[in-house]
Amino acid sequence: DEFGFIYVRTRGGVELEPWQYQLLKTVAETLSTAFAFHHTLAQERRVILHEERSTIARELHDSLAQSLSYMKLEVARLKKMIERGFEPEKVGNAIDDLQEGLNAAYKHLRELLVTFRVKLDAPNLRAALEHAVREFDEKTPARVTLDYALGAYSMAPNEDIHILHILREALNNAVKHSQAERIALRCGRSGTGEAVFTVEDNGIGMPHNPEKQHHYGIYTMRERAQRLDGVLTCERRASGGTRVQLRLKRAPDLLRA
Repeated sequence: DEFGFIYVRTRGGVELEPWQYQLLKTVAETLSTAFAFHHTLAQERRVILHEERSTIARELHDSLAQSLSYMKLEVARLKKMIERGFEPEKVGNAIDDLQEGLNAAYKHLRELLVTFRVKLDAPNLRAALEHAVREFDEKTPARVTLDYALGAYSMAPNEDIHILHILREALNNAVKHSQAERIALRCGRSGTGEAVFTVEDNGIGMPHNPEKQHHYGIYTMRERAQRLDGVLTCERRASGGTRVQLRLKRAPDLLRA
């Protein structure tokens, strides 16, 4: 590609020496390479931005569609109960279910928007996680820390968003429910090269039926882990507290140092 021209005029019309021609040629080639690199980098940034915006649009659509479908069914069920003269207690339970669905949908949408804003503002996953840890550390008396040992780990924009959302949800659960003094987020690799993301706390430990108590959040986390071809585990720690771990089933050659 041509990016421009270099015009050279000597004093008194003196012809340039061969070495001067060569110097100008070298300067022109260097400038051309720099412009080409800048042009390519700008194109790559536009592609990444487009991919991230597409991911955001798809995530919002899927999330809202699922929530609205659920609430539509609940409203239809409530309408039939009223028409058929069901007992006030049963009608009240149906209203409570609908309210719970609305609250969960609002919480999920709010978390999505926060995740997307952080992801778009941060240049990479590490920066986004550092931002998240600072945010949660300011929200709670507990000490929230990050140990990031993945190097320049790189994933597609939609995969970054899934990882960030899972870890933010795990941190949020720890802050709200663990009553912990310390909450740690660790990012590293297993002996087989898998990427491993762990959120641990030294709090009261998770309930025996966490899916029932925080069913929507954990269900969403597991669903996102499956999209990443990963595995999410939630368990009590032997020393006390809770451990939430995401392991990505990726071959070592796809983990970039």
